[in-house]
Amino acid sequence: MSDKDGKKQKLKEFVEQLNSLSFPSSPISMELVEYVSESFRKYIDKEKRTLDQAFGLTGNRKKPRKKELHFQIAKIIHQSKKEKKTWKEILDLIPTDYGSGDTPDKRELQKLYKELKPEIETEEIVQAILCYFKSNDKKHDLD
Repeated sequence: MSDKDGKKQKLKEFVEQLNSLSFPSSPISMELVEYVSESFRKYIDKEKRTLDQAFGLTGNRKKPRKKELHFQIAKIIHQSKKEKKTWKEILDLIPTDYGSGDTPDKRELQKLYKELKPEIETEEIVQAILCYFKSNDKKHDLD
């Protein structure tokens, strides 16, 4: 078994363990579990060549500026919520060139965040997994 096959086997095992979590007591939403599991399956089964493609993180290389801005704003909201900031504090962090140019609308931002939250969480999970595999590779290099 090649090293690449071994890593894909670990991914398969991860997906199986993720799918076996007991719900609704799991801290991970079922929607996110299904999204991550399906994305890994696409990569493992070679339906998609890269993890970025499998997770839908690639697309038109010329993304519209508005989509990039929305994603960056959703990331600001996500980080702020992790830091337990209030919506008033969050609104102060959002650039005024978002939306109409006035103070951003709280409801509009909540809707944007709700829409993009699974993608942001998925990006975090992918980064954590990649860091895990990189750190394990370094440990094996020392052996």
